[in-house]
Amino acid sequence: MHNKRGFTLIEILVVVFIIGVLAAIISTSLTRSRLKAQNANIVATISSLPAAIDLSKYPNSLADLCLDFEAGGEFEHVRLGIETQGGIWHCDSTVDDYRIYVKLHQNVVVAQNSLGLIPYVLAQGSESTIHNFGNYYCINSDFNKNFTHWSGDNLEYPSCNDADYIATPEDPVETPEPTPDPDPESDPEPPLEDGGSACEGNQVEICHFDKTICVSQNGWNNGHSKHGDTLGSCS
Repeated sequence: MHNKRGFTLIEILVVVFIIGVLAAIISTSLTRSRLKAQNANIVATISSLPAAIDLSKYPNSLADLCLDFEAGGEFEHVRLGIETQGGIWHCDSTVDDYRIYVKLHQNVVVAQNSLGLIPYVLAQGSESTIHNFGNYYCINSDFNKNFTHWSGDNLEYPSCNDADYIATPEDPVETPEPTPDPDPESDPEPPLEDGGSACEGNQVEICHFDKTICVSQNGWNNGHSKHGDTLGSCS
């Protein structure tokens, strides 16, 4: 008869490791699939907005258009639906035009297929820099619909085209104001032997450029002692 041999500890650990790797792969795949579906829904929603926006409501100015996407507005549900799916909403409008763009999920970006019809998604770890698609989807009052690498901070308003890229201006660095002296020193007075009054209070007698003067103790500690003056009279 043959003795039955059980699994060794190493064999069990190998099996557990393989199962863990497979579970991680499946979990990642499911997460990406969910994000891809959300991105596709966001793009579809944004793409349909120009048809839903009745420009006759804004005969004189489009400046208030974006307010209709805020709380209590006609299109509040559109913005909330996009934000619920993970999109970051942006809307700008002026008298003559508007631009709406949404930042999609950061770890997937949306592109259009070769026919330019059905959106599909590709995994991407960060902002796209080497592909012909980006992390934003943009529409504007000129009826442009476009995937772009850049947000409105880097695109001329109201463009949705990467060709209209502009560098983000940097805020000028302000020169700090000089710190005021907390204990400004009054003009020093010559001591008695030089025709002036005797040093009083916390004043001390120093030799300043071959001239005996009185300065405050603070002035001596923080200024004169560091610039070649000597304590005491010049004689």
